[in-house]
Amino acid sequence: MRPRRRQQRLVRAVVYVLVLLVIIGMILTMVGSALAAAAVPTASAPGTASSSRPAPVVVLGTNNLTWADIQARAARHRAGDHADSDRVDSSAAHLLSFASANEPMNLSVRTPADRTCSADGWLTLGRGTRASALKPADSCAGPTTAVPDDTPLVRTLGNDVSIQTVGPETQLAMGAPGSPPSPSVSLAPSLPEALSAGADLTIVDTARDASTDTDRITALDDALRQAQEQASPGTRIVIASLADDEDPGPQMAVLPAGTASARGTSSGFVVGTSTHRPGLAQLTDLTPTLTTALAGRSAPAFDGQALDLPASSTLTPAKGAAAPDDARISQLADDALHARASQRTVIP
Repeated sequence: MRPRRRQQRLVRAVVYVLVLLVIIGMILTMVGSALAAAAVPTASAPGTASSSRPAPVVVLGTNNLTWADIQARAARHRAGDHADSDRVDSSAAHLLSFASANEPMNLSVRTPADRTCSADGWLTLGRGTRASALKPADSCAGPTTAVPDDTPLVRTLGNDVSIQTVGPETQLAMGAPGSPPSPSVSLAPSLPEALSAGADLTIVDTARDASTDTDRITALDDALRQAQEQASPGTRIVIASLADDEDPGPQMAVLPAGTASARGTSSGFVVGTSTHRPGLAQLTDLTPTLTTALAGRSAPAFDGQALDLPASSTLTPAKGAAAPDDARISQLADDALHARASQRTVIP
């Protein structure tokens, strides 16, 4: 009997071992499957992060440009009076074509002074509140306030948002390049070089070498064409005239098609969130608009209220487009004219 019992115990032991091995094999298979499944999102993380990152924004700043200024030059182009030596007319026509395909607006650039110099406009953009970069008695050519290490705009964007700037006065809005606590800001010598860096936000002073409407229109259009051709797909382009020292009053601005407001639309215009008026925004609105578009947040210190930019732009550049006869732009030009007339009756 004993040999038989030993044999039975041996058989049971072998069965137990086999069952144990099967269980261990099943456990290892389950663990391996779980690890493989976990590895898939890890491997695709770079693509996922890229697709969820907001589309870049390019801000093309200028000064002392109104819709009436641009319309006047575009009208010459439409009439066929555009000699090769006077390409400003075709530049104006292209600007109007771009504006018509997007969201044209008037921009109130009022600051503490009765006129806004270019430096005042850039400083206001960086602070999100009305600010003066020059003393009231100084001309716009006078010395400006020192360039800050950083600005409320940059602090609210955070270090995860990379920034390229072009033009010395843009530093009033973005702070000194590479200065702590905002090492994400870099100064590029030209727009093409800034765009090649692939930054989240690119801000350009297109009027840095311009002194007349002709110069400003041509320089702005050159920058717009470069941005349309060289920026990454989906880039959202914002145009804004930030100063009105030559003739105080509403300036021209263009926001991307699909820009929305908490106050909706009226008569084909986006209603300004802070102004409550169709087609009219304030310069201080641009600051929270940029931080909301790129970082998803604003700051209590900002005076303005954000407009909501689209997640990305789907427009393609229109080559050789003629200036459209857009009733919205004519209405904006009339509104700005009436605002100037009203302002002159108030300010001696």
